[in-house]
Amino acid sequence: MKIEDSTNLLLAQRINKKQNLAGVLVIFGSPHSGGNCARLLDPVLAVFGAENCNIFSPFQAAPRFCDDCGWCKAHTECKHRDLDEFYAALEVCRVLVMVCPVYNAGFPAPVKAALDRLQRYYSARFFQNIRPPVKTVKLALTLFAAGQNGEKAAEYMNAALGKIYTVLNCRPASSVTASNTDKFGVSNEEVEKVRQECLKIKSVM
Repeated sequence: MKIEDSTNLLLAQRINKKQNLAGVLVIFGSPHSGGNCARLLDPVLAVFGAENCNIFSPFQAAPRFCDDCGWCKAHTECKHRDLDEFYAALEVCRVLVMVCPVYNAGFPAPVKAALDRLQRYYSARFFQNIRPPVKTVKLALTLFAAGQNGEKAAEYMNAALGKIYTVLNCRPASSVTASNTDKFGVSNEEVEKVRQECLKIKSVM
């Protein structure tokens, strides 16, 4: 699948119309619309149905970084409003899928910026005592594409996500890492593994 330039616009339109928000939210963390991450995403769309998936692209959105301004310690929102549509979809989705390449053993900068901006939910829980800060329980699937062996990096990235998930009412369900994609791309076996993990998640939704 190719991730079109209108991805985030479509997400905003669906939110405005209150359509198709309670299904799957995909954070598509690659700048490439038809690369390895898109190949990992294909079985997600096939199993859950593309019409039930909302895709958010941090590279397109170019979110402002969190500057620890403290606003969210006293308000149930972020002071910066560029991610309002993303927050709205995140709060009601039942499955959260992170599809991301590995950059220097970590997240690409736009993805990291979006993740840091989830601080508002941490503040809601620990400074405003809103528990849970996100009401809808969700399952998380993480899919990583690494140029070389990505298992160590995936372990670190999943650990970071695990801390974030605790304030999102999100339960880690599964993680798949495609390694050595610089040489071999994403294999059919890795695609099938993603499909099987999606089927497991769908069976308990």
